[in-house]
Amino acid sequence: MNADPTVVPVAIYTRKSTNHNMDLEMNSIESQRQYCESFVKAHAAEGWEVVADRYDDPAYSGKDTSRPAFKRLMADAKAGKFKVIVFYKLDRLSRNLRDFLDITAALEECGVRLACVAHPIDTGTAAGRAFVNLMAVFGQLEREQSAERVADTFQAIRKRGGYIGGCTPFGYLVQDKHLVPDPERRDVVRKMFECFLRTASEKAVAAMVEECGATRRDGRPWNLSYIGRILRNRVYCGEVMFRGEPVQAEHEALVPKELWEAVNNLIKEHAEASAARPCADQRSTPHPLAGLVRCGHCGGAMSPSSTHSRHDHSKVYRYFACRNDAKRPHSLCPLNRVPAGELEAVVVGQLGEVLRAPAFVSLVAESLNLAPAEVIRKLENVTEFWTGLFPAERWRLMRLLVDRVTVRDGEVEIKIRTHGVESVIEEIRNAHAD
Repeated sequence: MNADPTVVPVAIYTRKSTNHNMDLEMNSIESQRQYCESFVKAHAAEGWEVVADRYDDPAYSGKDTSRPAFKRLMADAKAGKFKVIVFYKLDRLSRNLRDFLDITAALEECGVRLACVAHPIDTGTAAGRAFVNLMAVFGQLEREQSAERVADTFQAIRKRGGYIGGCTPFGYLVQDKHLVPDPERRDVVRKMFECFLRTASEKAVAAMVEECGATRRDGRPWNLSYIGRILRNRVYCGEVMFRGEPVQAEHEALVPKELWEAVNNLIKEHAEASAARPCADQRSTPHPLAGLVRCGHCGGAMSPSSTHSRHDHSKVYRYFACRNDAKRPHSLCPLNRVPAGELEAVVVGQLGEVLRAPAFVSLVAESLNLAPAEVIRKLENVTEFWTGLFPAERWRLMRLLVDRVTVRDGEVEIKIRTHGVESVIEEIRNAHAD
C-alpha cells in the first residue's frame, strides 16, 4: 500500500459468467477493466490510483461469492490494501441481494467504498447506498427470472421427450444434445434384458456382460446395482419420465417396449415374493457381532444375514457374507459364507482367554479385594456364561469388549477395546457389591 496520504489505492474487480462471447464488447474481462481504469483516471484529482494486483473472475457466476478472485479481493480489503473497489456494473459484483448486503456491510467495516462505472453508485453517501440496495434487488430478480426461464425450458424439453443432460445412459452417446445409440454397446443392452428374462438373475446378467467383453464408460467394474438401474430405466424402451408419468422420447429405443415390461414385471414379482416370504433378518434374529466383522481379504464389511431351512421353517441358519463380494458378478472371496454361530464361538473363546489372562485377573482381584484363584474360578466357564445371556446383553457386551473381528481363511483376529475391559471390571465390581 502506498504510504503517500494523498493517494487513494483503488482495486478493480471484473467478472464474466461464462467463456462464451468473451471477445464481444463489454463481455470481456479486458473491456470491463479498460472502462474501470478510465473511471479511476477521471477521479485522479481525488488521488485515486489503481493497485498492481488484478482481481478477475472469468467464467464464474455471480449467484454466490464462491469465486477465487473475489475471495482474494475481500481478504485484501480487510488487510487494508486499498480504499475503493471499482467495478463496471452492479451484477458484476453480485446477483444475490443477501450476498450483496453482506459484502457492503463487510467493506463498510473495513472502510472500503464501492464505486460503479455504469451506475451512479458510491457507498460513501447515503443516497449512493440506497441506490445500491435498490439495484441489488433488481439484480436478484433478474437472476431468479433467468433461473425460472431455464427450468421452464428444461420442462418443455422433457415434456416432448428430449434429453436434458446428466449421466449418459449405457448404450447411448450424446450428439448435438440428443441421445443416439452407441454402435459398440447397443446390442449388449438388448442381451442384458433377454438374459434377465431367461435367468431372473442380475448376477447372471453381469457375468454375461463380462463374457461379452463389454466395459462401462467410466471404466469401473460391473456390479449388481448398476445392472439393476439399467434394467429399470425406461430410457431403453424409448420413454422418459415427466412429472411422474412416462412419455414417448425423441431418441431411439434399444429394446422393445414388450421386452422392457416383461423384465420389469419379473423384477416386481420377485420383489413381492421376497417381501411375502418368511425370513429371518437382522431385526428378528440376533447377531451380536453385527457391524464388527471385516473380510481379511478385501477389507470390506461382512454383513450378517440369515435364512430358513427349506424343509423346516423353524430352523434358522445365520451367517456373515462379504458385502463387496455380494455385488460382484462372480464370487472372488474365498470366505464365501461364514457361519455366525461358529464365529461367535471362536470370538467368545478368545474373549475367555483375555478375561482369564493374569493381567486381567490381577486387576479384577485388586478391584474386588478377592484372591486371584477366586477370580479365575468365577471366569472359568465363559462359554456357559455367554450362552445364558439374553441376546440384547450379548450384543451390549460384544460392543463393550470388541472393536473389530477380521476373518481370513482359517483365521480369526480380534481387536479388543481397552476401555471396554475397564468397563467390564467396573460391572463385575458393581455386581459383586450387590
